[in-house]
Amino acid sequence: MKITSYYLKLSSTAADLGELIMENIFPAGFEVRELSDGSFLFIGYSAAQLREDKRGKEPFQEISPAEKPEKMWCQLLASLKQYSSHLINSGGYLLRREQELEVDWVKNFQENYREVYPAPGWVVLPPWRLEKFNRTRESSSGLKKIIIEPGTAFGTGTHASTALALKALNEIISEKNSLAELTPLLDVGCGSGILSLAAARLGIKKIIALDRDPEATANTRYNLSLNEALRKNSSFTVITADIRNYASEYSGPGFPLIVANCLAGILLEILPQLKKLLAPEGRLIISGFQPFQEADISECLRREKLKVISRFQQEDWLAIILKRKLRQ
Repeated sequence: MKITSYYLKLSSTAADLGELIMENIFPAGFEVRELSDGSFLFIGYSAAQLREDKRGKEPFQEISPAEKPEKMWCQLLASLKQYSSHLINSGGYLLRREQELEVDWVKNFQENYREVYPAPGWVVLPPWRLEKFNRTRESSSGLKKIIIEPGTAFGTGTHASTALALKALNEIISEKNSLAELTPLLDVGCGSGILSLAAARLGIKKIIALDRDPEATANTRYNLSLNEALRKNSSFTVITADIRNYASEYSGPGFPLIVANCLAGILLEILPQLKKLLAPEGRLIISGFQPFQEADISECLRREKLKVISRFQQEDWLAIILKRKLRQ
């Protein structure tokens, strides 16, 4: 079986960013090795065949539009380009190569994959772990379970931004006397659908999950099918669209609750559309940015007249709850 390996080497100062990049593209799992020089080597794997023989180092600051390699390579390069100013001086490189593996990679992955506890009281696990988990964990009945098939879409519960978004959802819902006040919820950049499923687990009855990547929305639909009990108690609408197009065409009432777990660059681009879709008394959760990006986010919030009412931080990642300012 041929496996394509993707190597990303970064200095310790860029290790957190490297973890985010790799988790975004390889949510089913990747390797991290600390090297003798103090740097970190991230290794992601894919069974997809290379369409071009392109091996070797790829400068972070040079991405040729003429190149048309496979999707994961393009995603890695795009992520590196987005953060080039923070990575160029990190002493790193990007490399890929093909190798022959004699082992059953899928079987080995499933045997070693374990459940994730993204926040207190929550557990995210793959479908093949559910029966054994329920059988061996006496306290499992008290946990809020979400079943996610690890795939190519971001959001298997391992990243701090997901945990922060969950905490923000919990805070908003605990403040409301009626969950009807928070319906419908709009999940922007739904990825695997984990936050949509979490909202349903918390009692939200109508959820719209939106992502511009058709692979992500396909993954969301599949994960909905794995969570049958949540589908019976809540209604889900999954839409493949860019939020900018969606907002320009949307003519319904504003959403009382919107959650967007996205990278900082994307949040800065879509905050005007998120505000447009937000109900006058609604709440907006944004998660997925770091302290060094907070000044840019704050400036955008000032322009859009959005007020921070809660701030959360974990593992050098941030999430905030926003509302419209009373005086526009």
